[in-house]
Amino acid sequence: MVLGIVVRVSLRLQSKKIDTCGFVQKPIAVLIGLQYAAGERRQRSKRFMTDAKRTESPEVVAWQQVCSPDCAELRAAAAGCEPRSAAAIAGLRKRWPAALVTVALELTRARDKARRKFPDAMSFAGDVAFVADVAGVEQGTSQRVARHKGARFSAARINAVHDFCCGIGGDALELSRIAAVHAVDADPVRAWMCQHNLQQAGGEHSTTVSVADVTDFDCGSAAVHIDPSRREEAGQRRRAWHYRDYRPDPTFLEQLVERQPAVAIKLGPGVDFAELPQPEQTEIELISDRGTLVQAVLWSGALVQEPGTRSATLLLNDSVLTVRGRPATVGEMPVATSVEPARAWLFEPDAALERAQLLAQFAVQHGLSEVAPGLGLLTGSVDVQSPWCTSFRVAEVLPWREGRVRRWLADHGAGIVEVKTRGGVADANALQRSLRGAGSVPYTLFVLRTGQKKIAMITRRIDPAGDESTTA
Repeated sequence: MVLGIVVRVSLRLQSKKIDTCGFVQKPIAVLIGLQYAAGERRQRSKRFMTDAKRTESPEVVAWQQVCSPDCAELRAAAAGCEPRSAAAIAGLRKRWPAALVTVALELTRARDKARRKFPDAMSFAGDVAFVADVAGVEQGTSQRVARHKGARFSAARINAVHDFCCGIGGDALELSRIAAVHAVDADPVRAWMCQHNLQQAGGEHSTTVSVADVTDFDCGSAAVHIDPSRREEAGQRRRAWHYRDYRPDPTFLEQLVERQPAVAIKLGPGVDFAELPQPEQTEIELISDRGTLVQAVLWSGALVQEPGTRSATLLLNDSVLTVRGRPATVGEMPVATSVEPARAWLFEPDAALERAQLLAQFAVQHGLSEVAPGLGLLTGSVDVQSPWCTSFRVAEVLPWREGRVRRWLADHGAGIVEVKTRGGVADANALQRSLRGAGSVPYTLFVLRTGQKKIAMITRRIDPAGDESTTA
């Protein structure tokens, strides 16, 4: 019965002169996929496979087909297709099966997003040298961050790593540069993508990929890197910010930390650190990639450099900066008694430094004070010129009244006005539109609450060379 359906579909497509890229000319592969979908999908998370290509789900078959030489013309057409044009997409579907068109368009969008995040993988020749879906690119660890994390495995002389919940292989690609990698994911499509990308990279060390539920996986005495899911439900875009909502759950993660000789757990930077296991034996690192806080990592076992500490890491284009220490306690941060416009500077620290609770250490080192308790903004009498913070020269401090601030800005030739706030004191986007002036001088306005008062700090952004920026 199913074979008859496949044959009829094949004849119908041929009668319409649709280029199937070999998709329905291979009914056995489709039948295997249908059988898998009907019966084996329920057991997918329990299966162990030494080769992700053996997972014959319909989705994997479609991705394999699109990435084959038979579909080179489809990929080229998808790359030139306007993604918002319904007519252009309909045109593709007249020539190729809709399922293949959907995959080809997804691949095109994903590769566009991947160019900055995975530059080495995207530099390989060919339009399928790096394969991913859009969500896989968004969720995957970037090359720069993965390489930094891999350096810690290398320093600990780790020679074999299990990369659990590997996704498209962002971490596995870099780990394979320094150790043998066995990547594992419960999603057969992502596992196939990871295997494909590892094979294209051709690292010096052996790599294997399995489709399995990592909670049933015996990893022996190997080191483990794991990227637990932080989605609340499959298919939803809302993040799970609570550690208790991670999948695999905290019980499994804690067992890994206790059992394995070296473990790295990739975490969302907003996770509650108080919920994490073994705080005095592990280390938490907050990683900022060129000023954007991207992830936290819990290091345990042989991967710990200083037990019980936090570290903030700033990845720049050609250097890596790290500050390490114990998180500050209440009362350690010096607080300014006032901010005098004639001699004041305002500093916005990198989010990794603030999130790691190492801001007090930085402030004391540079002779700075916090504008108000808990604001995370520092002030001082001289520019510290540090890559760990953005500097602003304070031009005026006023009580927050929009009309008064608007008049001051107009009197001082304001053009574009960037607005920053903390704690939802004001609607920054609305103010940026309403305060923009006819002049040419860019200003940055901070609307803050200090005690019971709201204040407006009107500033000029300073570029890394120490000059006033020509843009807000």
